[in-house]
Amino acid sequence: MPAFAWMSEPARNPDNGHYYAFFNGADDERFVRRQMPFAVALTRAASMSHLGIPGHLATITSQAEEDFVLGYFKELGGRPFSTIENYWIAASDAAVEGEWRWVAGPEAGQQFWQGEYNGQALDYQNWLTFIPGGGPVEPDNKPMVPRLNPEGEDYLALSLYETSWSYWNDVIGLHDPNSSFSPHLAIVEFSVPEPSVGALITIAGSMLVASCRRRAKSEARR
Repeated sequence: MPAFAWMSEPARNPDNGHYYAFFNGADDERFVRRQMPFAVALTRAASMSHLGIPGHLATITSQAEEDFVLGYFKELGGRPFSTIENYWIAASDAAVEGEWRWVAGPEAGQQFWQGEYNGQALDYQNWLTFIPGGGPVEPDNKPMVPRLNPEGEDYLALSLYETSWSYWNDVIGLHDPNSSFSPHLAIVEFSVPEPSVGALITIAGSMLVASCRRRAKSEARR
């Protein structure tokens, strides 16, 4: 595993059995606040492992999962650097504008949102909204400095507040020096593989054979 200036101890989510950890983009402790491009976060997360489980940039696919990540954030003291931190998670619409898809992990390729802020949810999402119960104001595809990325904002950042609040925001994939939303942290997820249908059939078959053998032995003793 590469050396990082800061990385949290992986925490296990009891709901899905997956592990999560936060890490930053610095290779040196002198550059703790160095911003990390999305592509670097994606590659670094894929290079990690925990208990033999390969890592990937996190995918947040339910409110329960996001609540766990936010709770873990608070357990670590709320934040390492400020009252709000922005973390890369594994989603983008860079391939096709407006088609927000997961790009890592078991959900890679799955679309969860279509369009901009007035678009359509196809699965779980938590885009920023300023009005409780109102519609989202993100994704707006509007970078703070258009010259850095004239194509707009194509990557997903998860913003965590120490006041028990989290939301999603689309940002550019490079460091934006004029935006406080430019992440220098990311979340790695270690997804425990679910057994395949074939494996489940094999297990069920083995249990059936064992049961038949026990029954045969029991009848032979009579």
